[in-house]
Amino acid sequence: MVGSSRSLWLTVFFGLALFAGPPAVSQTAGKRLAVLEFSGAKIQGDVLDIFADTVRGGVVDGLAGRGVQVLSRENMMVLLKEMGKKACGEGDCEVETARNIGVDFVVSGSVVLIDQSFVVTLKLHETKGGSLLAVDQAAAPTQVEVLRQLREAGRKIVADNVGPRPTVSTARLSAAMAGSNEPPLRFTFSLRGQSFTQEQIRTNESEISRLERLVASTGDDDPAKLALHFSLAERYRDQYGYLSVTTQRYDDQARQRAVQAAIRQYVLVSKHPEFDRMDDVLCQIAQLLEHIGKPDQAREFFHRLIKNYPKSKYVPDSYLVFGEYYFAKGEMENASKFYDKVAQFPQSSVFGFAVYKKAMTQMSLGNFKAALTAFVFLLELCRSDKIPQGQHARLEGAAKRGLVNVYARTPGAAPEKAWDFFQRMGGPAAFTMLDALADLYRQQGMRDEASRVCRKLVELKPDVPRRCD
Repeated sequence: MVGSSRSLWLTVFFGLALFAGPPAVSQTAGKRLAVLEFSGAKIQGDVLDIFADTVRGGVVDGLAGRGVQVLSRENMMVLLKEMGKKACGEGDCEVETARNIGVDFVVSGSVVLIDQSFVVTLKLHETKGGSLLAVDQAAAPTQVEVLRQLREAGRKIVADNVGPRPTVSTARLSAAMAGSNEPPLRFTFSLRGQSFTQEQIRTNESEISRLERLVASTGDDDPAKLALHFSLAERYRDQYGYLSVTTQRYDDQARQRAVQAAIRQYVLVSKHPEFDRMDDVLCQIAQLLEHIGKPDQAREFFHRLIKNYPKSKYVPDSYLVFGEYYFAKGEMENASKFYDKVAQFPQSSVFGFAVYKKAMTQMSLGNFKAALTAFVFLLELCRSDKIPQGQHARLEGAAKRGLVNVYARTPGAAPEKAWDFFQRMGGPAAFTMLDALADLYRQQGMRDEASRVCRKLVELKPDVPRRCD
């Protein structure tokens, strides 16, 4: 598949499986699963491939900690080639293909166009008996919108039907660590108008009308006209911001009119390089394109900003967008390089998030010591109040959860040292982290390590009933 065509449809998602690792001791220990090539009449082959890859990513998320190996597309194709077989993703051929490559479970998908909407049907089969375990669907009028649903659909179809669910309670960890229910797995740009009061909304609407009249009455050769277009774009952007969070007075059409008007005014200004706030213009265009689901177009403007305005305050945010793009594609080496670029700007509001994602890339690459170091660094940043207050709790909680996951895989990180280490790094959350480590060791089939940690838990809280065998 050509990488450039893939980039047309991939969106900025984060779904790294925190608990993926060595096989767990369970009824699914040592099992294998494949996601077959998707089928679909009149659907381009590269689009079908991207659909299948997105579901495959969701499947990895859903099977985290269950000891099931998910075959990559490349491995699956190699196995079929060695056997002289062809991939098949529909009909009775699904199970036959799965048996040919020696997997225990198989996910297949078909895509059809119904009333101008893409409908993707997922099926999960158990290979040995050929049983159909589950069916799920995703539907939307555009391919990008379908993609947004597919990762979750892939996660859910296996999480609910393949093996026992993981016993590590991330909710319990979150409550103890930061008062946050989940780590900041998604980076989004905020819009100023989202926090507007009703009075500010009315003022903004009046200002839009006034600026529209001024633009219409100002000659094209007037130096002030560019500034008027810019001001009008800012007002439309704010209007889109508050329309995006209200559900009572406005509908989607109003939101679309506002954002399109804002982009149109910004683009008009962007054609005049002499404008003294061009980095603002490029950044606003890119951010709005991100908001309306056009990340490929947004990256063009972010790239232009980085290239032409390297000293702009928006450069760290722009680098982060490219890091997120490669992270979503699974290209962790490239993602890591862009997170490193963001880290060159420690005063940036996205600095802490980039450190967190750097740790995630290292964990995904199997560089567990580097990931451990990055999570420790992030916790130190949080302790020294070098992280914006609004991000502090979620990043600290995410770093502590990451620390537990990485510790279980880091060479030299002995179970006996975990309590002292978690006390230093986790503070009041240390016991919860140690409890989660025991669960994680158990899931990975590391019974001896789990037992040693469990005995420490009993020593610390002997009044809590606990089995350590």
